[in-house]
Amino acid sequence: MKPYATYRHRHTVLPRRILLLGSLLLAALTVSHAQTTAPDTARFAAQLDSLRTHYHVLGLSYVVLRGDNILQQGGLGFADLQTLAPATSATNYRIASLTKPIAATLLLQLQEAGQLDIQDPIKPLIPGYEDYYRQVKAYVLANEPQYVRLVEHFDFERDDLTIWHHLTHTAEYVPGDTFSYNGFLYGGLARLMEVTLQQPFAEILQQRVLTPLAMRTSAPSQETASDSVLQLLAKPYAYGGVGADSFTLAEYPSPDVNAGAGIVSNVLDLANFDRAIRDYRLISAESQQAAWTNQLNNAGEPIPYGLGWFVQRDPAGRRVVWHYGWQPGSFSGLYLKYPDEDLTFIVLANGENLSAPFGELGYREDVFVSPFAGLFMETFVDY
Repeated sequence: MKPYATYRHRHTVLPRRILLLGSLLLAALTVSHAQTTAPDTARFAAQLDSLRTHYHVLGLSYVVLRGDNILQQGGLGFADLQTLAPATSATNYRIASLTKPIAATLLLQLQEAGQLDIQDPIKPLIPGYEDYYRQVKAYVLANEPQYVRLVEHFDFERDDLTIWHHLTHTAEYVPGDTFSYNGFLYGGLARLMEVTLQQPFAEILQQRVLTPLAMRTSAPSQETASDSVLQLLAKPYAYGGVGADSFTLAEYPSPDVNAGAGIVSNVLDLANFDRAIRDYRLISAESQQAAWTNQLNNAGEPIPYGLGWFVQRDPAGRRVVWHYGWQPGSFSGLYLKYPDEDLTFIVLANGENLSAPFGELGYREDVFVSPFAGLFMETFVDY
């Protein structure tokens, strides 16, 4: 008995209508399989909106990219509660510390051009370095006690402070010993670039990033933004409690820009920046990979930061580079990349709660304490 031969013989004499039915069934099964193995974008949007509501974020915008291609984009909630203007993927936000990876890219450009070396001592490169930080420290200690932590362990008189220490948040205590995230000290790198290039930092951003990357509805700062850019800018809101009036209009952060914060942008323009760093159009592959590598402290131990980026592994051991943004009481954001899987998630909000709830949960060492990051991983990386 030859069952395979029997099957073949019987198959050849099946009526054509049955063959057609079988073909349609196979096609349906194939489509069904594809649907179960592709990222569920509708579910992602719905769950992202649930997180937005749970964490009291009035409005947010997001984009997901694989390589150069947008897999998903959109807006949820409101950009302006008074007019009920919806948040969209074109809505502008103050991107807060998502400015830092962009500033780091510019700094590495200057290093590649031989105009500086990030291992150089920083004090000789910035006129008035000591006087500036002396005045700031005295002012903060006397008038802004909530910010004392940013200056109390920083010894601006040390001669061994380097550009690298500011760039990697290791400038406090004994320089190079300890990672201590400090946006204030990072922001001072803008002055270094201004002195090196003899032009304002806002102009540097415009000429070297925004214009060449066609980030047309972005601006280096709210202070320098055109009316057309400002018309797209979401209003900031603080959450004040339960009830219909729980969101209150907040004040915009300081309108200027430094290396640590200040850019006005949207997820689609930031997607242009993401494509540029992916394709090594701003800095070389070697410099980009250095930026995405955990730096080492004086003891030779890895810190959770590269050059302008947080760097870690996800629960499955995959490399993740990322940065959060947090303007207390007004704006927040998350820029999360899986370089080896070629996936990116960028999300911006007109409230602080994309970041604020996770600050005390080890956010600076593990992005996945944020359920926003976890949702992206489960939907687009783990599927």
